[in-house]
Amino acid sequence: MEHRLSRLEVTTQHIQDDLRDLRTDVGEFKAEMREFKGEMRGEMRDFRKEVRSEFRDVRHQARTDFRLLFGAIISLAVGMAALMAKGFHWV
Repeated sequence: MEHRLSRLEVTTQHIQDDLRDLRTDVGEFKAEMREFKGEMRGEMRDFRKEVRSEFRDVRHQARTDFRLLFGAIISLAVGMAALMAKGFHWV
């Protein structure tokens, strides 16, 4: 009976030690996660700024491309009208 009791006490002590180690590990993990969240917030903030800047540049280029394309279409229409006028002897 004493042997079982001492064995139970030893097992209980091991379990308590394991629980203490687990609590320490969980505490360290939580600290690492807080640090990681802080780093990710900073990186996400920088990423958002970079993406906004890129989209601003793309919008500017899109406006420039639209103006160039629209001018080319108008020039083509006027040129085709002139060719048609010449072909039908209107000019």
